[in-house]
Amino acid sequence: MKFQFHNPHPIRWPYRRLKNTAELFIEKAKTYGKVGDDGKLLTCLNWASRLAPTNLDYLWVIANFWYHQDLDANAVPALSRIIKLAILSEDLEKAYNRRAYSYELLGQHMDSLTDMDWLINNGFGDAFRFERRGECRLKMGDFQGAIDDFSEVIRLYPKDETTLWRRAEAYTLAQRFTEALQDLTTYYEQFGLGYQKEWLYVMRGRVYYHLGRHEEALADFRKVTGVSRPLDTARDYMKKFFRQDVG
Repeated sequence: MKFQFHNPHPIRWPYRRLKNTAELFIEKAKTYGKVGDDGKLLTCLNWASRLAPTNLDYLWVIANFWYHQDLDANAVPALSRIIKLAILSEDLEKAYNRRAYSYELLGQHMDSLTDMDWLINNGFGDAFRFERRGECRLKMGDFQGAIDDFSEVIRLYPKDETTLWRRAEAYTLAQRFTEALQDLTTYYEQFGLGYQKEWLYVMRGRVYYHLGRHEEALADFRKVTGVSRPLDTARDYMKKFFRQDVG
C-alpha cells in the first residue's frame, strides 16, 4: 500500500497554493494586529517574509510593524532588504529615512549619518533632515559639520528657535566663542528669555568667561536661580557648571 503522509493539524495548515501563502499570512497578521495578538502577528509576518522574500509590499508591512513598535533592531534588517530591492525613489527615501532614525535610536550614529548623507546627497534634503544630521554630527564630535547643517536649517527657516540655540552650542563646543555669543545675542533679541532663560544665562556666562569678560559672565551666572547661594567669582561658577573647561 502506498504510504500517505498524515497531517495532524489540517485546520492550522490550510495553505495549498504556495503563491498565495505569503499573502494569506499577511492578511492573518493584519487580523491579529487588530485584536492585539502580537505573538501570532509576528509568526505570520515571519512566514510571509520567508515565503515571499522579495515582495516589497510584504516587506513594508513587516518593516512598518517593527518600526512603529519601536523595535529598531528588528526594523533595520527589514528596511535594509527594502533598500536592496527598491527601485522607486519614494520607497528608497522612506526606507533610508526610517533606517537612519532607527540607527540613531540604537546609538549607531555613523550608520545613521551615512543614511542621512544618502538622503541629502540624492535630493531628499529638507530642514528637518539637515537638523537631524546636525544633531548626529554634534554627538559624534564633528562640530564644524554640525554648524554647517544647523546653518542650512537657519537659512531655510530664519526664525527657527531651536536650531539657532543648537548652533550656539556647537560654536561653543568648537571654541568659537565670538560666533556663539552672536547666536545667543540674536536668540535673545528674537525670542527673549522664554523657557530657556536659565540655560541662556548659563551658556552666555560660559561664553563670556572664555572671551575674558568675567564680570559679564559673573552677572549672568548670578541670575541662575538653581544655585543655592551666590558664588564669588565667574571661575567658581565655571567649576560648578563646566568643570571640564577650567580643570
